[in-house]
Formats: sequence, structure tokens, C-alpha cells
Amino acid sequence: MPSELAADAPVSLLEKVREAVPDRDVLLISDHPPSPVPEWVAMTLSSAEMLAMPRLESHHACGLILTPWVEPEQVDVVIAHLRDFLSLELYVLHPGDTLEQARRMGALGLRCVEVFDVDGQPWGLNHFSLKTYKKTPNWLNSRFWANPRRWNKFRW
Repeated sequence: MPSELAADAPVSLLEKVREAVPDRDVLLISDHPPSPVPEWVAMTLSSAEMLAMPRLESHHACGLILTPWVEPEQVDVVIAHLRDFLSLELYVLHPGDTLEQARRMGALGLRCVEVFDVDGQPWGLNHFSLKTYKKTPNWLNSRFWANPRRWNKFRW
């Protein structure tokens, strides 16, 4: 955990995130959760607890990861685990707004939703949803190659 950050996640920052996160069953992943935990958070787990959970034990509509309060070497693993097994949607909050972080989040399938300014420091909020992750290409339909009536009629 970086030394310039407070021991707990700032509640004011979480309230800003709340405006962007829809009203859902939110699973918060943070090794140092805020005190008190906001009422809109259904469950709070540390990164170790989350990684130790069986894959299908718990499924939440929305996951929120606070990256500064997760061990740095665990962040990518936690994001991938939560994205793939425990939530339908995922939000990741991280300090800074650099090109390197944008590429890293993009490689994990996340897109930047908003950048907050808290005490002069930018905080990026990234989002992943399986519904909007990949748009169906216009060629993927029965009019083109996926038409069973056209099978074995053309040599590709």
C-alpha cells in the first residue's frame, strides 16, 4: 500500500464512485475497507479471502476493486478472478490516470468510465461488462458466412 494513501479507503471517494456505479448488489474487494462500510455495499472481502473462495460459491451483480488497498502483485489476479467468476459487472478504482494504467486496464478488458479529482490527485474508474465488452460484428449473421443453407456451396 503506498505510504501517501490513508489506511482506509476514503469514504468521500467511494461516494463519488457510488454515483457512477448502478444501484446493485456490490461486492467490495479491499484489504483495508472503509470504516464504516457504505450501506450500498452488500459484501466486503479482502483479496486473499476472495481468491480462496470456490468459484461458484458467491455471485454478485457488481464487483468493485480498490486497487491501492490490494497488494500490488495481486491486483491483476484479483481483477481477472472477480471479472471471470464472481460478478456480472466490474468496476476498478485506481489512483492516477496514466497511459500505462490505461493500457493495463485495457488489456484486462476494462474501459475508463470516469476520472475523479480528489485533493488534486486523479483517480480512474474503469468498467467491465460482458454485455458490452465486445460488440457483435456486422458480418456475424446468417446473411453471410453463418448461413447453414450456404454451407458446402462455396470453397473458402
